[in-house]
Amino acid sequence: MRLALFDFDGTVARKDSFLDFLEFAVGRYRLFFGLACLSPILIAYAMRIKSNSQAKTRVLSYFLGGWSVADFEKIAADYSRLKLQSIIKPSALQRIQWHQRLGHKVTIVTASFEDYLRGWCTAHHLDVMGSRVEVNDGKLTGRIAGENCHGEEKVRRIKEHYPLKDFEYIYAYGDQPSDKVLKTIAHEFHYRSFGKD
Repeated sequence: MRLALFDFDGTVARKDSFLDFLEFAVGRYRLFFGLACLSPILIAYAMRIKSNSQAKTRVLSYFLGGWSVADFEKIAADYSRLKLQSIIKPSALQRIQWHQRLGHKVTIVTASFEDYLRGWCTAHHLDVMGSRVEVNDGKLTGRIAGENCHGEEKVRRIKEHYPLKDFEYIYAYGDQPSDKVLKTIAHEFHYRSFGKD
């Protein structure tokens, strides 16, 4: 058995799926207005003053804090079914299907939220490990449940989910410096490319 691990944003998707999902959920005007209001923390993140987790939590809280779980799950399922495919790179899907034809286990491991990826992943027979929204009393708190699935957390989550000794060979694909941590568990790591068949 072989395992193939794919980052999502920038690797499988051609753009940031979280922002794309937020535009779908709240509309373009509200998204742009909100991002303008959040610009100080976004600039701090770009300057590496704030972490990926801190910036994401602030954005999540601003746009989705207080939403009911039912409303969030519905819009997440609609996005996954109706919109997500439009941002998928054909080359990434081809590589995923190449692995599947060879009988490899294929998993998306991403800092993006599982809720709006799950439907698409299920339709394409993929496992997904991602960040999760925190819920309290039937509403989104605006915080991430547990750790943001980014950097070292990706490796921790993979090891928690899979007994890696069961796989004779592991492939990994990523597009950000934080994805390079996957090299520690992969026999073959592709950075901003899909390699050759």
